[in-house]
Amino acid sequence: VMTAGTVNVTYVQLLRTQQKIATDMASKAAAATLVRTESEDDAVASALSVAAAHRVGALPFQVAADRVEFGHSSETANGNFNFVVGALPFNSARVISELGSGNPGEASAVGLFFERLGYAPYQRTVSSISTFVINDIVLCLDRSGSMKFDMSGNTWTYPTDNPHVELPYRDYLVDSTSDTG
Repeated sequence: VMTAGTVNVTYVQLLRTQQKIATDMASKAAAATLVRTESEDDAVASALSVAAAHRVGALPFQVAADRVEFGHSSETANGNFNFVVGALPFNSARVISELGSGNPGEASAVGLFFERLGYAPYQRTVSSISTFVINDIVLCLDRSGSMKFDMSGNTWTYPTDNPHVELPYRDYLVDSTSDTG
């Protein structure tokens, strides 16, 4: 009985880990597909496909399509994110998985030794939210050289003794301002 208890506890920990990984990966797949395609249907299909690719309790993991939800997450003052289902614009996907719930489309119950002694079957619900944040990055390159004016007020004059201007460029600047061209 002690050995069976030890094996059951270890197996339950394995199931918890496998279920959490499968749920996390399904929500990440849904969010990544949503940001790429902007299609909720494609995001749900991606989540279900990724969940089915994982095994929980040696069986392919299943998540019901209605347990994939979309909404908006925003950062709170303490650095956490607050998820609101259905809020626009969508930037998050939540996947809720149930193990042993008996619901259609969900992963089936997992048999443990203590169920034979009258204990309830193992059941667990896990939720995972993936949020994508789009950041705009702007890079401005000034190739004209106008940022190196000497601020003397004279148009197109450059300081000839500027140590930050490389020699070939300095020669060009001196030549370009002469009237011999």
